[in-house]
Amino acid sequence: MVETSDGGYAIVGYTESFGSDVGTSRCWLIRTDSIGTLQWDQTYGGMVDQWDMDTGYSLVETSDGGYAIAGTHSSTLGTY
Repeated sequence: MVETSDGGYAIVGYTESFGSDVGTSRCWLIRTDSIGTLQWDQTYGGMVDQWDMDTGYSLVETSDGGYAIAGTHSSTLGTY
C-alpha cells in the first residue's frame, strides 16, 4: 500500500474471485480516497491455464499519476 500524491491510497495484492478453479487469482489494484472510500479498482492478468496465479507485491505511483506494479505470474507452465 502507498499513499498517493493527493492523500489517497493505492493498494495492490490479489483476488481469487475471478475464476471458477481453485488456485486461479488476478493481480488487484485498488484506489481509495484519504478516508478509505473506494474510488476504483482494476484486475490484471489472464487465464493461461487452470492454475494461473497473478499476484501484485509492491507498487509505486509514477510521475504521470499512474502506477507501476511488481509481482509474479505463475502457472503450470512456470513462474515469471
